[in-house]
Amino acid sequence: MSIKTVTTALKSFGYKDELNENIVEKSVKSDIVLFSRVVGWLAGELHVLLQLENTVEEIENVNQEQKFVSELSAFLSEYEGETVDIQASKHGDLSTDEGRLKLLQYLLSQVKPARLIALKRLQKQRIDELSKPSDPLKELARILVLLNIRPDQVQDQHVLMDKFKSEVQKTFNGLVRRPKPIFNGKFNDKQWSQLNTFAQNFTKDYKVRTEMLLKRLDITIESFLWSDKVHQLEKSVMKAYLPERNTLGYWKPIGVEGLLGATEDLLIIEKASSSRQRTGTRSKISDFMLNQVPADRGGRTDNTVSPPKETFKNQYKPQQRRGPTHSPKKSGKYHEQAQHGLEVAGMTNRYFSTYVEDLEQDPFDATDFVERLAWRITEGKEDVDVEYLKRKFEEEIGSLQASSENFQAKIQRLEDQRNVAKMKYLDSLQQLHEKNADALEKVKVG
Repeated sequence: MSIKTVTTALKSFGYKDELNENIVEKSVKSDIVLFSRVVGWLAGELHVLLQLENTVEEIENVNQEQKFVSELSAFLSEYEGETVDIQASKHGDLSTDEGRLKLLQYLLSQVKPARLIALKRLQKQRIDELSKPSDPLKELARILVLLNIRPDQVQDQHVLMDKFKSEVQKTFNGLVRRPKPIFNGKFNDKQWSQLNTFAQNFTKDYKVRTEMLLKRLDITIESFLWSDKVHQLEKSVMKAYLPERNTLGYWKPIGVEGLLGATEDLLIIEKASSSRQRTGTRSKISDFMLNQVPADRGGRTDNTVSPPKETFKNQYKPQQRRGPTHSPKKSGKYHEQAQHGLEVAGMTNRYFSTYVEDLEQDPFDATDFVERLAWRITEGKEDVDVEYLKRKFEEEIGSLQASSENFQAKIQRLEDQRNVAKMKYLDSLQQLHEKNADALEKVKVG
């Protein structure tokens, strides 16, 4: 690792003081005070991230060099789990330029793993905090805030529960579509224990799925950086990506309350790639995607069919005898007529396949089209069987007209179905309006 690499690594890790290659080179070669400042910052990072006891302080003058060496030895001894003599260690002798540079390389190589370890520890603490049973008083206070109930409105627990019940009923009645829970039964002690086990299993499964999706997202972003042009924009890409990515790393474990509150909406399974979902997820990059992409690439082991077993009959394929390289030239009047007929048929099929697409796009009178085409073809330029061409075009026109009639019939059937559905919808609205009017009349009478 060179001086330039050390400078780049310190900047990427967020070194705050003034830093350039000249300063790093000066700290390595001559200035022990400047060197202690850089080493102290790296040791402080490891001290905070790994929760170590020892650290290294920056010295103010050359006379404190012995203090710096002793603190560094104690720090490395705690970090590596063994006694380290800094003057005769694997990290290099501090009295030489090579030894100081080697020490900086070692400390820089430990910062990133330490940050990853600290991040994993914080995520685990976050999950443990969310998994702990919540305080009933805190949950009750949250309920009061959500229902807009002031504490001075509560005299005792019975009044609170009545108020809570009335507010919940009021909110429930105001819903346009009331949720229906999947399960409405009662549990005994054994079933409550099983329900808790189910919640823990759901949490583990959800955690694995979340980590897998996040890993796939990270790999996808990294794959965009493989291009040489995009690789130059790595800092800009990560600056835009990492803030959003960090918000996805936290999730709340599934509890018993989540299972009990599950509604029948969860029983509706919808394809993740359906057209309705794509209306909300379509982006500008969709226009640049490949059109001819297979709907299902396969690859599932349970659907894979093994190839048939090889038999002796399949392996033994006798080679056919090959004739001469050049076939003898055929001649004669009959052969010339047959060859001419093949050429005429080939040109006819070629013209037919060329013009049939235009005919499908803009159909008109078949006779006029064929006559004009025949005049164009038979003007001494091509030798084509016009009657055969005309017959083929008339057959194609007939099939197109039949397809058009079938299409019109389908449109008429769809229009009839739409009218029937519209009438049913209007009838249901009328019935609903009458029910609301009756209910309103009963309320007024009451």
